[in-house]
Amino acid sequence: MTPSANPPDRKQENIASLPALVSKGWQWLFFQGGPLREKVVRGGVWLVMGDVFNRAAGLVKLAVLGRLLAPHDFGLLGIAMVILNAIRYFTETGFNASLIQRAGDIRPYLNTAWTVQILRSTGVALTLALAAPLGAWFFDNSAATAVIRVVGIVTLINGFTNPSVVYLRKELDLRREVFWKMPGAVAGLAAAVVFGFWFRNVWALVISVIAAQAVETALSFRVVPYRPRMQLDWEKARELFRFGRWIFWFNIVGFFGLYTDSLATAKLLGATALGFYQVTAQLSTLPTTQIAMHLRGVMFPAFAQLQKSRDLRRIFLKTLEALAWVVIPLGTFLSIFAKPIVWLLLGPKWMSITPVLQVLAWAGVGTALASIANPLLMGIGVPNLAVRNSVLKVAILSCLIYPLAVRLGIFGVALALTSATLAATVYNFGLVVRVLEADWWQLVKGFRGGIMGSMPFLIAGFVRLGPWTWVEIPAAALAVAAYLAMLLPALKSHLAPRKVEESTGSGSVAEA
Repeated sequence: MTPSANPPDRKQENIASLPALVSKGWQWLFFQGGPLREKVVRGGVWLVMGDVFNRAAGLVKLAVLGRLLAPHDFGLLGIAMVILNAIRYFTETGFNASLIQRAGDIRPYLNTAWTVQILRSTGVALTLALAAPLGAWFFDNSAATAVIRVVGIVTLINGFTNPSVVYLRKELDLRREVFWKMPGAVAGLAAAVVFGFWFRNVWALVISVIAAQAVETALSFRVVPYRPRMQLDWEKARELFRFGRWIFWFNIVGFFGLYTDSLATAKLLGATALGFYQVTAQLSTLPTTQIAMHLRGVMFPAFAQLQKSRDLRRIFLKTLEALAWVVIPLGTFLSIFAKPIVWLLLGPKWMSITPVLQVLAWAGVGTALASIANPLLMGIGVPNLAVRNSVLKVAILSCLIYPLAVRLGIFGVALALTSATLAATVYNFGLVVRVLEADWWQLVKGFRGGIMGSMPFLIAGFVRLGPWTWVEIPAAALAVAAYLAMLLPALKSHLAPRKVEESTGSGSVAEA
């Protein structure tokens, strides 16, 4: 009897195929075509990679400057940025969102959009230069005057950004957007480190912000081969503003939702308290709000294309499920391991912000979850509902923030913001249920994965003994490893294409 050939070594086969898998994955990331679902997933992957890079640069910047500068320095920049963003939000045209939502060729509108953008940014910079003493008086901090004036340069530079970069979002070409913005983050980090050691005051922060914006604006003319020119067509401007006016009102209300906490902290508690609060916000809410911002950017054009599709509800619910797997465990992690996070990143002088971080983490979770609802409402053409939700958040926040801030300091501010955010998020999902003709149980099922993913962190939190010790660091690492072991198979199963039967005459099978 002839002996049979040895079966192939499965392990060697897997090793041999690994380079091919890596190469295939790399080609998929750089591929431009494919169906909308594939473009959305690919765009999301690129945004996650870009965000990881930017967050790493931001954390290094915060870790360096947190040890070189005083909380008062962060508070001075915080005052200037609150005033800058107030004027920017109150003068937002909504043209970019209108260009993304508009069907057909948008090239005839680009010159008008760029001209209005430059006029607006110039006006904002001049207003800041003239109103800086008034802003410093309002916050009772004369040192903020010069900072407010110089920060106006940021919006002036931003106004000259190439308007054609809107194509990157409209066409879901997020790879080029990531490559466009990464050098700006590097420039900001480099400027922060160099001038942080040189000046050791607020000007290191200001120069860092200006450097990042200057590099980003300059590279916008390289990432998309289009050279705009000054041209103002009033008819085209009116067309863009018909949709953009809702973005204008959304931003007006959104400003108060985003900055009422900082305004109240600076006015009631002072610049030093604002510095503590805003650094805490960077640690607690930025990871989730960055996810929210990027998800909003990729889902708004996707929902705009899917607004008449029968798959709209299913895609929304599946996206919510994937988002919950990420943001709910992240909020749990930040709450439970707040002390070692603050100690390692900022040092012992910042330990008083630990309870504030624990509360604000859930404001970030609420913001991230709402980031999928608002793009849906705007993408299907009912932005007025998104505005209504923002009004509710501002109303609740306005009622809570003064008594809580006066009584509990920045912890009270964090408690007010988190309460308002979570209440508005629940209301927002109620609007989505109505628009999609879904039911609440379908929505609640989307959070199951996020609750499961939080279990390793909850278990680690329950088993720890006594006050914070260095033992929490390996405990956190083990919890993260357990979470990733649950997350990766879940997302792989979630994103894998599946086949369903279409109710067609031929009974053919189509990809869902």
